[in-house]
Amino acid sequence: MTPVEMPFTTLLDAANAQSFDALLLDFIWFVDGDQGSLFRCDAMPPNGFNQTGYCNEEFDRLNDEQLLELDVDARDQLLIDQSNIVNDELGIGILFFDQAIVASSPRLHNYVPNGYGILASMPWVWVEE
Repeated sequence: MTPVEMPFTTLLDAANAQSFDALLLDFIWFVDGDQGSLFRCDAMPPNGFNQTGYCNEEFDRLNDEQLLELDVDARDQLLIDQSNIVNDELGIGILFFDQAIVASSPRLHNYVPNGYGILASMPWVWVEE
């Protein structure tokens, strides 16, 4: 295989059309661990990021269940069960889930780091003199 660099919009077009042999994407993802947008049957583009076309009804059922689960340990187990289904059935590798450690000065107001990146709230931030 020879890697090919291409503009991001071209890459997304190829991914959405499922026109690739291998694909490497990087996501800034939700902090809650939900991977439904990547693997649910109803998450094919443009409704989600399931560029592989993967569909498993048991994954979807567990995904629905984990979205409603309030017990943290039970929800973690449902997420693990979902990940195991994907790991067993799909030729995909999630390399890592990054954890950012963020700090800011008390002079900085309205700054809210979140799962969408540390700069997501910057348009609404102000600094106390």
